Amino acid sequence: MSLNTPLFLFLFLPSAVLLHLAVGKKGRNWVLLIFSLIFLVFCDPVYFPLLLLLTLVNYLTGLGIQRSIQRPSRNRWLFILILVIDIGILFAFKLASAYFPQYGSPLLASIPGFPLTASQVSLVGKFILIPVGLSFFTFQVISYQVDIFKGTIQAEKNLLRYGLYLLMFPRLIAGPIMRLREVNPFLHDRQVNLEGLAGGARRFIRGLAKKVLIADQLAAIDQGIFTLTSASISTPNAWLSLIPFSLRIYSIFLDIRIWRWGSGKC
Repeated sequence: MSLNTPLFLFLFLPSAVLLHLAVGKKGRNWVLLIFSLIFLVFCDPVYFPLLLLLTLVNYLTGLGIQRSIQRPSRNRWLFILILVIDIGILFAFKLASAYFPQYGSPLLASIPGFPLTASQVSLVGKFILIPVGLSFFTFQVISYQVDIFKGTIQAEKNLLRYGLYLLMFPRLIAGPIMRLREVNPFLHDRQVNLEGLAGGARRFIRGLAKKVLIADQLAAIDQGIFTLTSASISTPNAWLSLIPFSLRIYSIFLDIRIWRWGSGKC
């Protein structure tokens, strides 16, 4: 589910906002987590269980690191183990995508109703399907484990708040990477008012305009060149793809920040 599709703009997002406003304070985190899980299923039905498993494993390991803080040897080995797991899974998918591309198309074709056109499948199918948001997920959860290991923060004991911290749908695909201590006040108690809603709507509209009017138009230039083999790409074509690609990424990430940190508003 792309953020600029009618399904997201006119059904998913309004439903999430209205339900978030309708429920009381105790139910708001549940609403956001449920919608985040629905979003994840729509975006990645294949690897949805893997991300849930990684969330649970990191939650339990974080608690283990916290509890073994007085036992340096066990604490260190738990920390190393979770780093190996998180980085190893990310590395395995990236490696498979680079060296075993022939498995990409059959995997995509096996997913019923996968939301890609035939031309998109021919482009994306050259790569192993990587779990959506895996890179951002991995780096964020590593920052969480590092902070616990260094004693900067306490491990989050509430699985609901922890799951929302990792899987919240506005930042699942494109970040930003957030530290728990930055977002923790909003997970425990956040104010919802007209000023905050208006500010969020303005930020979302600006980001959507940059995505649709700039980034998507630049994508039409470089995608045709990316389908060529390395031997058939000339130097002018390489530059022709590099410049719009760089501008496209800049446009996407220029206004990526969702929350106004330190304002107490969401």
